[in-house]
Amino acid sequence: MKVRFNCMIMKKLFIVAAIALLGGVMTACSSSDEPDNSLVVWDATPVQFYIQIENEAGVDLLDSTKHETFMKDIFVKMGDETYSIEPESTAGTRYYLPTFKGLVLREYYSNKTFTYPGDWCLVFGEFDGAKSGSTLISFHAGNAMVNLSCTNEVSPSSKGVPHISRNYYVNNEQVTDEAGNLGRYHFVYTSKGDLEYVPSEYE
Repeated sequence: MKVRFNCMIMKKLFIVAAIALLGGVMTACSSSDEPDNSLVVWDATPVQFYIQIENEAGVDLLDSTKHETFMKDIFVKMGDETYSIEPESTAGTRYYLPTFKGLVLREYYSNKTFTYPGDWCLVFGEFDGAKSGSTLISFHAGNAMVNLSCTNEVSPSSKGVPHISRNYYVNNEQVTDEAGNLGRYHFVYTSKGDLEYVPSEYE
């Protein structure tokens, strides 16, 4: 009886080991060297235009706390629509898809220092960064006007991960500095009433 009992145990252990081995083989055969990204939702950064303006003396013309220098004659045109400065909504939301808010005035946040350096900026958007296309607007401040645009090309890679090529332009000229590549425009409003694009010191 003792020998028979041991044989039964050995048979059960053999069956369990065989099932485990077969399961491992089946798992290995069904897996792939490349991850399955077919069910992954990719969160693309929305297209937005960030605009700073100062005068030749370095005074922030968007600082609404200093009414003697704050420029009020500012708007954006996109197609047939005109957008004036709107107060930024502080309402919280769990909605992560791009939300068009028009032209909003807010404190400038530096992506390089991860701080608010004390300047202000205008933000126009948001537009869907996960779709290919182009966005063209005209920005008006005082007597000056500049055309701002962004091209956004989205294409999948061999592993299903989307590749996004995004470029920003001022008057049809591509901006190549770090801030410009993020859609952050830094302008000097000159004494002649022009808007001169210069790289931002914060990026």
